[in-house]
Amino acid sequence: VGTLDEQLSRVNRVQLARFTTLLPTEPDVSGLLVQIAAIAKQSGLSVDSIQFSNIDGSAAPPGGGSDAAVLPKQQPGAELGTAGINLSVSQGNYAKLKQFLTHLESSLRLMDVATVNFSGDATSFSIAMQAYYWPR
Repeated sequence: VGTLDEQLSRVNRVQLARFTTLLPTEPDVSGLLVQIAAIAKQSGLSVDSIQFSNIDGSAAPPGGGSDAAVLPKQQPGAELGTAGINLSVSQGNYAKLKQFLTHLESSLRLMDVATVNFSGDATSFSIAMQAYYWPR
């Protein structure tokens, strides 16, 4: 117990707030909505629709790809919850889409983009992604 108290005393409040933004303890759908809308606006895209699905406590894939280094070491029984996000944006082009994806990548919230589909005229895009949370 003493070791845990020592480790907790070393955690900077700013670091703790940053970690909580990266992996909140609940899905925080309203926060995701605000963040995605702001990133779309910043990138010059218009959000036509956004749907959230599969908000559950299912585990993230083990090994986690490139984000595995920032994920906490999980204790037995600890799992990441997921929130599926399907987004349709318009009034864009390839450069705006690329800017949107770059802003998503640099945002503090841990998200993965699974698919991006283009319309015939390449001004509308459908994006399927997933956000994570850590129900402790």
